[in-house]
Amino acid sequence: AEYRSEGEGSGDEDDSDAASGAEEEDDDEAKDLVAPRIIYCSRTHSQLAQFTAELQGVAALFPEARAVTLGSRDQLCAHEARQRLSGQRLNDHCLDLLDKKGGGCAHYHRRRIADGADDLLAQVQDVEEAAAAGTAGKCCPYYAARRASKDAEVVIAPYTALFSPSTRRALGLRLRGAVVILDEAHNVVDAANGVSGLRLTLRAASRSLEALTAYARRYKVRLRGQNIMYIGQLQRLVRAVLKLLHNPGGSGGARTRAGGEA
Repeated sequence: AEYRSEGEGSGDEDDSDAASGAEEEDDDEAKDLVAPRIIYCSRTHSQLAQFTAELQGVAALFPEARAVTLGSRDQLCAHEARQRLSGQRLNDHCLDLLDKKGGGCAHYHRRRIADGADDLLAQVQDVEEAAAAGTAGKCCPYYAARRASKDAEVVIAPYTALFSPSTRRALGLRLRGAVVILDEAHNVVDAANGVSGLRLTLRAASRSLEALTAYARRYKVRLRGQNIMYIGQLQRLVRAVLKLLHNPGGSGGARTRAGGEA
């Protein structure tokens, strides 16, 4: 039988603990050495394309750098609906197609999107090149770019992607720890106002009141009392807005443009 005094051991456990501790320290140092993500933003897609071209010019010097250009569905959607829809209508149409009852989209295929994301990261491409490559590969360039942005070291995006919290969440664009470059920074205030603001015309407000009135008149018999009350509240709200637009110098103090815009 072998006898060991208390506190005496083979030393293997201590060596193992020491090695484990050293590995953890190395891992912590490696994390500290990871380069932060660079997010480059500009106002227009033409300015983003210029930056992408410059990046393509020096790509040979940094062959392992991963960069991706983000864009809206207006620039990247491969569905034929892009020929007739734009903006929010195109966004809604896309989401309707991807809904279980929407019939699906031929370009939305998870495996092909993953392959498309890898292709985007393998070579710097501008938004037009990404759209063409995705369409040719029968994958959705919009969702491929979104997927690629999670692993990209350089993300190229318009102002709207940066200033809108909902867009940032949708694109997976995290700002914490990133280096954010704002090109043409004198346009930042206007861009932020454009994302956060809303322009309402006298004509749009008038049509809204007409639509509410027609809806209430047509479905009055079918609507519940609570729904009728809600419609009445909306009508009063729109009438107040119309009054303000007709009389911009009134007690509300709001400023409107000469055409009835607020």
